[in-house]
Amino acid sequence: MSSVPASLADIDKRLSELAADQELGSRFEAQLAEYGKKLTAELGAHLTDLDLTLHRMEGCGHAFFDETLTISHMIELFDQKSIGEEYDGFVLADTANELDRRVEDFADWLLASEMECWQSLQAQIQDDRSPFATSINERLDKQFDYDRSRLFAVFHRTTRDAVEIFDAGSESKQVGEAARNAATSAVFLGIAAIVTLGTALSSDAATQGLASPAAIAFGLGAAAACVIPYARRRSKKMLHRRVGAFREHLLRDFRRQAEKEILASTTKIQEIIESPLQTVREEQGVLAARREELARLDDRPATPRGALEPNDVEPERP
Repeated sequence: MSSVPASLADIDKRLSELAADQELGSRFEAQLAEYGKKLTAELGAHLTDLDLTLHRMEGCGHAFFDETLTISHMIELFDQKSIGEEYDGFVLADTANELDRRVEDFADWLLASEMECWQSLQAQIQDDRSPFATSINERLDKQFDYDRSRLFAVFHRTTRDAVEIFDAGSESKQVGEAARNAATSAVFLGIAAIVTLGTALSSDAATQGLASPAAIAFGLGAAAACVIPYARRRSKKMLHRRVGAFREHLLRDFRRQAEKEILASTTKIQEIIESPLQTVREEQGVLAARREELARLDDRPATPRGALEPNDVEPERP
């Protein structure tokens, strides 16, 4: 803080300069508040992108079940490992990579927004040579940190944690098991239906007719017509529940981390502004007190020349 001026004129001049600094600081604080609101509002679009990624994954899963869990593919459904691998490749493989791309987009957006805010502040004080503006400008130059790798690592960890909880490997295994179980159930039901019908008819001719390839195929087809659609619907419901839990966990943790980073960004700029602005406020307080003191002295009636002060009463002469 500079030394306190000795005259009212100098104090008034300095107070006027500080008022301009105060107005600039208040304008910066208002811009920073709008910056925080803007980031919070635009965060919703990035969360929507994440949500769409998971909707796409669920849609791919439904398409896979519609294509694979059918009567025409019933023999292939016995190959549990192959079904699981196809499911992983068709439904799950691209999800983690797409989440990484979403994270990169978010990190780039947040850093670009912060850079834009800093550049806007610097542009307003570029030609301002006041100590206040110079201090802010120097602090902006020194403290901007374009740490993209840190942001990417933080949000990459957030998405990976959610992916691990979803457990794609377990999901593929369960889909393979469900397909095999559906095919097995269809076969058993078909055979049981044929045996039960043959026992009921009991005649050799009827039994031989039911044992024919056509009859067996008809029995298996009838059983599969009941079992396979049920397995398909059940698989879709299971995927919907698991993706729903995945979505809730991912969006909650991503939002929480994003809000933390947005707060850190606004706080960092706020601290750069606040320190010089606090110095301005302190100097304003000192000068205002000094000005009031000088004004009181100027308003006090002057003692006429030659007049005696109350304590300067001339003693009586003997």
